[in-house]
Amino acid sequence: MRVISKKPIREFWERHPESKPALEDWFRKVGQLASMSFPDVEKLVPVWQALRSAAPISHIESESDYEQATAFLNNLLDIVRDDARHPLYSLLSVVGDILEAYEIDHEPTMK
Repeated sequence: MRVISKKPIREFWERHPESKPALEDWFRKVGQLASMSFPDVEKLVPVWQALRSAAPISHIESESDYEQATAFLNNLLDIVRDDARHPLYSLLSVVGDILEAYEIDHEPTMK
């Protein structure tokens, strides 16, 4: 298991203060997950399945997946806007990160 120290995360949010609430929330949640035993992780399966049935959150494997995730991101942006205290702000960040990763992997090669 790879351990992430809080120091580089803190250094990042000191340079980008707007990211601090989301990063602190993420670090707290990862810490909670790290302490879960295997049976506890198994309890996440039905929760994950319920979440995926309500929101298109998964690895993007096709242009259709990308379009669906983009539409979902736009809906989240309409609701959350830039309110870092909104309960869906972290979800907005995760969906944005998934889209960004797909865009980087599928960017046309420059000649």
